[in-house]
Amino acid sequence: MSNTVVSPGAPVSLSPDRVTYHPQDLIRHALIYQITNVIASAATDRDSVRVPRIASVPDVGFVAEGDEIPGGDVGLGEVAIRTRKLAVTSAISNELRNASSNAGFDVQSAQMITDGITVGLIDAADRVLLSHESEGADDPLEGLSTISGVTTIPGALTNLDPVTDAIGALEAEGGRFKDFNIVMHPSVWSTLAKLKTADGSNVSLVDSIQGAVDPGSRRLAGIPVHTSQFAKEGELLMIDRESVLSVVTNVELGYSDEAQFLSDSRVFRVTYRAGWKVTNPKRIAKISITG
Repeated sequence: MSNTVVSPGAPVSLSPDRVTYHPQDLIRHALIYQITNVIASAATDRDSVRVPRIASVPDVGFVAEGDEIPGGDVGLGEVAIRTRKLAVTSAISNELRNASSNAGFDVQSAQMITDGITVGLIDAADRVLLSHESEGADDPLEGLSTISGVTTIPGALTNLDPVTDAIGALEAEGGRFKDFNIVMHPSVWSTLAKLKTADGSNVSLVDSIQGAVDPGSRRLAGIPVHTSQFAKEGELLMIDRESVLSVVTNVELGYSDEAQFLSDSRVFRVTYRAGWKVTNPKRIAKISITG
């Protein structure tokens, strides 16, 4: 029979009721860290993060020896970004928790709940980033698939020509190839993976084998590809991450044994804030599968 040792003088840090995680430690696979430029953090619905940016650069030209060098100013601007909170609670009965503890699984059961909440948080963050539609003045966030003014590439995606056109269009707007990412629904990747180099050929136009072994290595025309169930079916987005500024907070995971005292349960809670702003919609290109 085991003995329970109570240490009333032990520091609370040995048994905290709230833990803060850096988001890169907990939800680093969320799309906001892959396809946007994360720059700051914010705390409330009312606060805006004011981010300085270079709006224009001076013209630079040849100057003859001995001539006065003309002046040129860097155009400075700022972007105000507001965030919204993603949050959820999940309860576990004390009977289940105690049974797990007696079996030696207390840490594992808590980790399972944390893992489940983390997956749900990543899904929610990806969903709002791609497909959220603004609900009015108090909701300034607009999903990257729903914003207006983006570059539309004509033609069906029966070969990689539209991808090449999209690269040229984004670069013409000042984008840099190294900052480009592609986001698509898994069904779109399946369609692309079936494209062949010629009629009657079994040679794939894209490296679908390596992409199946390691989804993180998927690329089109050298650009990283990210698949998401929350992307729109029938199209893909090419995004210049430098044109999508985002702000996030740490992920806070806490628990309480009092919140559902009458239900004899422990409640876990997770909170996280995120927001973003597209500075130049033309540096997002949309390509349709069917044209």
